[in-house]
Amino acid sequence: QAASRATGTARTDVTVPPVPVPVLDAVVLAGGRARRLDGAAKPHVLLDGRALLAHVLDGLAASGLVRRVAVVGPPDVAVPSAVPLVQVQEDPPFGGPVAGIAAGLAALDDTTGPGRAPHDTPLRADTARSAGDLVAVVACDVPGGARMLPALVGALQAAPAAAGACARAEGRDQWLLAVYRRSALAGALDELVAERGALSDAIA
Repeated sequence: QAASRATGTARTDVTVPPVPVPVLDAVVLAGGRARRLDGAAKPHVLLDGRALLAHVLDGLAASGLVRRVAVVGPPDVAVPSAVPLVQVQEDPPFGGPVAGIAAGLAALDDTTGPGRAPHDTPLRADTARSAGDLVAVVACDVPGGARMLPALVGALQAAPAAAGACARAEGRDQWLLAVYRRSALAGALDELVAERGALSDAIA
């Protein structure tokens, strides 16, 4: 049973069909002030001797599903990836996960990548402007999150009307471990801007 729920009509017990690869872009949220960690940067926290962010990026590459990744956070947290990667920081810095998602989407659409670090992998010109239909959102403090991607993509394929599919843990939807239809995600961000005038500190 897939531990996921698609928004709208998808079910948690869908059978995951074969998935063409690669099929999606990914936004990795690596910002935040880590107040619960006494100020330690979450992306740099070690698990089995490696940074959490490294685990996440390796998992995305190993999934075979991901074409490109945007890492959103301070410049010093970027880690080289086996898939094309761009780095950007949300505006304003530490503006929250919704601002981070918006910054990641914008970076993936930008062939020149104004927020790119010198070591970033170049984006292919033939894909940088052709945004994929699906976008994964993964928080950097979920090192095994990429293992959920096949189930989440499968849930969306089984529910064409659904806007997204998110993981569930302890009965709660995990909106920062999810796959969204790009148009629906972009539309939701536009609505938030229209309602609030900004994305900073918006609730995911």
